[in-house]
Amino acid sequence: MNRLTGLLSWLLIAGCGGTASYPVSGKVTFDGKFVPVGEVVFTPDGAKGNHGPAFLADIKDGVYVSPAGRGHMGGAYTARIIGFDGKPSEAKGLVDARGTPLFAEYSVAFDLPAAPAVQDFTVPNKR
Repeated sequence: MNRLTGLLSWLLIAGCGGTASYPVSGKVTFDGKFVPVGEVVFTPDGAKGNHGPAFLADIKDGVYVSPAGRGHMGGAYTARIIGFDGKPSEAKGLVDARGTPLFAEYSVAFDLPAAPAVQDFTVPNKR
């Protein structure tokens, strides 16, 4: 019985570690300027064999950093980026502290190494 309890305890501890993830950070620009406020949503590309977790990083003054304990596992990803001017705006009686959108949601595919990474994004001006 002690062997079984020990084995089950070891399996439980080993299984709780999860897969290692790596931090990612970078700069986000639009129209030659840093994006004041926004979000970058990282989604692994399952069609290319990446089945890691998705995560979101907030953009503040043109810079984003993956949240502590959340990151990428390397491989193919898609980033969806939204950016705002940072000046609170009101529409239909609701105030959005992020302000007015600077561009339509932008998506881009890229690969990350299985290591800490810096990935900068330049959102094209499609006007």
